[in-house]
Amino acid sequence: MSVIRTIFALVVLTGVTAAGVFAQVSPSFYDYVRSDLDWYTIETEHFLVHFHDDGEGNGSSRTASVTARIAEEIYGPITALYDFEPDTKVSIVLKDFEDYSNGAAYFLDNLIEIWAPALNTPLRGAHAWLRNVITHEYTHIIQVQASMKAGRKVPFVYLQYLDYEDVRRPDVLYGYPNVIASYPIPILNNPAWLAEGTAQYQRTALDYDRWDSHRDMILRSRVLAGETLSLVEMGGFYSLNSLERETVYNQGFALSQYLAATYGEQALADVSRSLGSWSNWNFERA
Repeated sequence: MSVIRTIFALVVLTGVTAAGVFAQVSPSFYDYVRSDLDWYTIETEHFLVHFHDDGEGNGSSRTASVTARIAEEIYGPITALYDFEPDTKVSIVLKDFEDYSNGAAYFLDNLIEIWAPALNTPLRGAHAWLRNVITHEYTHIIQVQASMKAGRKVPFVYLQYLDYEDVRRPDVLYGYPNVIASYPIPILNNPAWLAEGTAQYQRTALDYDRWDSHRDMILRSRVLAGETLSLVEMGGFYSLNSLERETVYNQGFALSQYLAATYGEQALADVSRSLGSWSNWNFERA
């Protein structure tokens, strides 16, 4: 009688080493903590703000204090819209040792990184940098986690099937695997345009980012030239050049504004929640 062992395994990948991130961040900036600087922390009711000095005793304590105040001010409006609160305090790491502007939200880690110098780009108008970037990245934390099908500690589920060779030798428990199949089921299916669109929309009352003449000109030019991105193309940043990645932001912002203006801003939260249902696997169905 042949011996065939068939194992059907439900493997859950836990741990947050595969921390998700929303931001256009160059890999060169995923650096280690600067151990040559002295780091400090301001703790508030909902946040931990980490900042450093510049090596000469002149630190960014004022920037950190402003960051802590802004974060607490926007906590209520953002969490209320999505009816979701993080399970831990969110850490905000302020970096002021590079001539670089950006922000990144590690939604599986409840972590935000902010490069302190203000962003100045001809593709967008002028905004209050700290208020805009803090609200943008914190909206990522809330909106993305609200759209996940399981907690942040379970980013993927794998269905695996293993089969083995038929071996009759008494000194062998079972044969070498001859069938290995693994099917990943993502817990997160939040398209990039929705994540970035909602993070730029923020909330009507906040308005730290806004649709300005720069964005309007760029979107209008793409529409007239027939070069708008499809929903599928807006779903991620892969295989896109820098201007196309900016278009994901631009079109996502425009579409999020349309949804909010047509159905109310609660529609953004409703769609996010619907994406978290196990019966929904794309935006069209949600």
